[in-house]
Amino acid sequence: MSKQGYEPAPTAPLPTAPPPPYDVSMSQPPYNPHMENVVSPPYQYQPPQLVHESLVQGGQAPYPTQPYHPQPALPVVVEQQSRIVGVPLLVGPQSLRTTCPNCRTDIRTSTAKQSRRIAHLFCLGLCFIGCCLCSCIPYCMDSMKEVRHTCPKCKAYLGTYRC
Repeated sequence: MSKQGYEPAPTAPLPTAPPPPYDVSMSQPPYNPHMENVVSPPYQYQPPQLVHESLVQGGQAPYPTQPYHPQPALPVVVEQQSRIVGVPLLVGPQSLRTTCPNCRTDIRTSTAKQSRRIAHLFCLGLCFIGCCLCSCIPYCMDSMKEVRHTCPKCKAYLGTYRC
């Protein structure tokens, strides 16, 4: 026994021979001494019984069976409606060529510049602090505007570009 009351467990001796090569170890099944005299019986398939033997009386089932008459196959008609989901259109400051998702025609978008709400707020703020002459500056800045793209044929809204 050691100082702390701990005694190491005995270890098994290490193998001295290297393991067998892969080809030799895979060519024969492992030896099991308990399975020397065991012979497995041949397997035969037995279909499952639909009615238990104790319920069959006189060679017939206790309930009447109905003959199976398969139905003629009817043609199946599947109607699908294609629906275009709103895919975001990447728009820029200039008009672009695209297909309108509403009327499905090849178009060149109509653009209209509009002032954003922040331009109105800056205008009111400049008027409030006394710079009424400078209050029109936000309306002249491109960074305070947005460009709306619409279809020229059906007038559908396609997207907005914020400068």
